[in-house]
Amino acid sequence: MTQTPPKHRSPRVLLGAIGITVVLLFALWQAASRTSSTQQTLVNAVDITWKHDFQTASQAASESNQPVLLLATADWCPPCQHLKKEVLVQPRVSQQIQTQFVPLKLDVTEPDSVATRKSDELGVQGIPTMIIFDSQMNEIDRVVGALPEDKLLAWFDKCLAKVKQSASMAR
Repeated sequence: MTQTPPKHRSPRVLLGAIGITVVLLFALWQAASRTSSTQQTLVNAVDITWKHDFQTASQAASESNQPVLLLATADWCPPCQHLKKEVLVQPRVSQQIQTQFVPLKLDVTEPDSVATRKSDELGVQGIPTMIIFDSQMNEIDRVVGALPEDKLLAWFDKCLAKVKQSASMAR
């Protein structure tokens, strides 16, 4: 009975396997560090207390003299999910929404819901749509789509300036 000698792998194969292992470990380390920094950033985020009824938001705006930020959204809408999970959770965004606005969310997931009828009444054509109203429920501006954090904050600032300007003109 003859034995066949064991096959030896070439150094190239071993180096290739080591290289792939190093790349995979590096990728895992990068993903873990990004997750960690994202979690650290979100520690300072504020939970937004959304109203879900237009009349309740209108009354709160009138009583607090704050503008309303309306968000029309749906569970089946990928840009809406991106906006909710990636942008609105950022600390500067969530803090500004919670402190400068009366937040109102209209969930239009169900076609026959009160929220869907109200969004139709407001002329919402696509989602996500954000509309800012002054405290008397006059529309200031609207935007359709999921804006990135910096553009959303700039839009908030522009709308808040318009609200202040219209309030000073009304006096």
